[in-house]
Amino acid sequence: MNPVNHDKGCDLCVQKCLKLNEIPSCFFKKISLDRPENEDYTFRGFAAFVEKYLKEK
Repeated sequence: MNPVNHDKGCDLCVQKCLKLNEIPSCFFKKISLDRPENEDYTFRGFAAFVEKYLKEK
């Protein structure tokens, strides 16, 4: 669903994530590009990621 793989923009990824109650991976990468790939893309997982990695900045 990554927008670099087609010409439909972010819509397909966002729709997929909303159906799964998840956050798109680009949100995680916006916070920290140098972190290992996240495994929990749920809203709660994103909140934990934000708490953990924004404290370091």
